[in-house]
Amino acid sequence: MAQSNKIPFAIILHADRQEYQQGRYDSQGDEIMEWAKTNNVPLYKDIECGITANCYFDGIHLNNNGNKVYATIFQKVIGDLLP
Repeated sequence: MAQSNKIPFAIILHADRQEYQQGRYDSQGDEIMEWAKTNNVPLYKDIECGITANCYFDGIHLNNNGNKVYATIFQKVIGDLLP
């Protein structure tokens, strides 16, 4: 729907701490990546965009370090999507 209405759309896939430590996303992440590929939706994997072990507050939520990394990810995504 976003593409047909020319609305910029992308996915930032967020790894939980366990996925980060394993260096790969779980089966749900795999499904999201496959959907994005099939539907030509840009996908950004946070574990490839600067997230590190010290970015987590707990098993899933980001702390200040993680939020700073996400700010740079958002800047890249917006820059890539907008002319």
